[in-house]
Amino acid sequence: MQMLDDFDDVSCLEKVFIKLWNAFITSWTVIPDYCIPSKCLEFARSHAAVLIKENLRDKFLLHLFHLWDLRLLSSDHISTCMAEIDASVEAPKIVVDDGTYCFREDIL
Repeated sequence: MQMLDDFDDVSCLEKVFIKLWNAFITSWTVIPDYCIPSKCLEFARSHAAVLIKENLRDKFLLHLFHLWDLRLLSSDHISTCMAEIDASVEAPKIVVDDGTYCFREDIL
């Protein structure tokens, strides 16, 4: 059996994400298909900071799309998981001319 690190057609970031996901998902003996949405959400909540810090957000989204393609997730599940990730990131502050701060959403 070929190990993940031996594959040349998988990027370093993809390998990091897959290892993170596998470590999370294999902590349970058996996971039925109907539990995949809740496990994805649990992963998003528990690993949001790492996904953002290590620039793995897009890899997680692609993984969710793959699960959607396999009919294990709905588009609503994907939206909920990504909202969890995005909510963990503090909105960037922007300095206004008068020296005060406002959040990006406030000025859009």
